Amino acid sequence: MNRDTGGGPTSPEGPGLGRGRSWTLAVLVFAGGLAYSNWLLEFVVHTGLDHVNSFLSQLEEPGHPYRALFVGGDLVSAALLLIAAVLALVWSRPNRWYVAGWVLLGLFGAATIADASNPMSGTAESEASRGLFPQLRHVHALTSTAAVTAMFAAIIVFTVLVFRSRLFPVLRTVGVAFLATLVLATLALAVGDNLEQHFGDHFALGVVQRLQVAAMSAWLATLAFALCRGPFADGG
Repeated sequence: MNRDTGGGPTSPEGPGLGRGRSWTLAVLVFAGGLAYSNWLLEFVVHTGLDHVNSFLSQLEEPGHPYRALFVGGDLVSAALLLIAAVLALVWSRPNRWYVAGWVLLGLFGAATIADASNPMSGTAESEASRGLFPQLRHVHALTSTAAVTAMFAAIIVFTVLVFRSRLFPVLRTVGVAFLATLVLATLALAVGDNLEQHFGDHFALGVVQRLQVAAMSAWLATLAFALCRGPFADGG
């Protein structure tokens, strides 16, 4: 007998996705995560920024020579994840954890679009030198916070789903490892920000933020792999 995991069936077919639809979602999610990793191009092109202490948002400042490249990557990522979220919600059977996870991924996409559309001003850049959180009075920092929060919540919701339903084994192992990395990086950002404000020194917050974003992209790749190999792909 199938058990209900919070509003939906937990049969081998999960929320009712067939193999073709699962692969479609997997490709969209993987491509979205890959596009969200566009910041790695800063190691290929000369950005003029210090990778250790600068924030990724500085790659998208007005006047930056490669702004279009980095903004474009974020917009592509957001669009792909929004499409994936809509398709997943349309194609699946009701399951509150599954639905919540995809809604949050969709919100991440929407917040990322807003984030890319509201680059840091010169004033915000000046305040960034004092740490991450003083920027919260700026629209860009608010949208960045919304995006990270939505992704963080989505990962937690999907993690609850896989432990309750026994779906997606890879998300219970590799996925949890990336979640732990994300938690540690987020805590380190908060602590490092306070240290910078109190001691006026640099604590490599740029490295920590890059680790945080890398963990999110890696988790998206893991979700894509799970969609290809997990029970959701067995529905025909």
